[in-house]
Amino acid sequence: MRGRWFIGVSTIGQNVRRGHGRRRERVGRDSCQWTQGELTRRSDSFIQRRLKQGAFRDAGKTLDGFDFDFNKKMNRRLVFELPTGGFVERREDALFLGPPGTGKSQIAQALGRAVIQSQGHRVLYREAHHLLEELAEASLEGTRRQKLDALTGAPLLIIDDLGMRKLPASAAEDLLELIMRRYEKASTLITSNRPVEDWGKGGHGVADLRVREVGVLLSRSSPFGRFSRDH
Repeated sequence: MRGRWFIGVSTIGQNVRRGHGRRRERVGRDSCQWTQGELTRRSDSFIQRRLKQGAFRDAGKTLDGFDFDFNKKMNRRLVFELPTGGFVERREDALFLGPPGTGKSQIAQALGRAVIQSQGHRVLYREAHHLLEELAEASLEGTRRQKLDALTGAPLLIIDDLGMRKLPASAAEDLLELIMRRYEKASTLITSNRPVEDWGKGGHGVADLRVREVGVLLSRSSPFGRFSRDH
């Protein structure tokens, strides 16, 4: 009886240990699942904050929704390479040039959203006239330095539709200072319906940008995208 009793105790002990082990495994699995779920929720929340901070004009613009058949001359390989964010990591700039209606703004915004979602980078989107109006207002309010610091700190700044509208007289100086501050420190993407050689014409707020200063941007712009409306 004593031997059987000890065997019984041993068996019970083994069962108890197995039970504890299974509970620990379940707790471990549950804890792991909870951790993974929490990390996913935090990641999703982080991405949503970044997208909101981006202040994109057109919500929901993606490359998947772009009609490449509309513009067959566009370099698709290059367009789909940009969202990986490699040019942001290398602190390179990009210029999208072409007539109105060729998809520059849609692709620029889709690219900005993709860089946030794939890399988590902080991206700021501004239409050119709004951006320069913000800087002009900041100058009047005495907060220009803080505004420039905020714009300079974003890994990717998208300036959309440069040259679309006439801008304040101080716009050239503001734009040049912003570009120079970001030079080789962060990436800037500019879209424009005007060729670079016309940036100093027509009173579009960039009349004082000389070729040398524009060259600062062009010298390290990759890619230099040109958009065509021919189709």
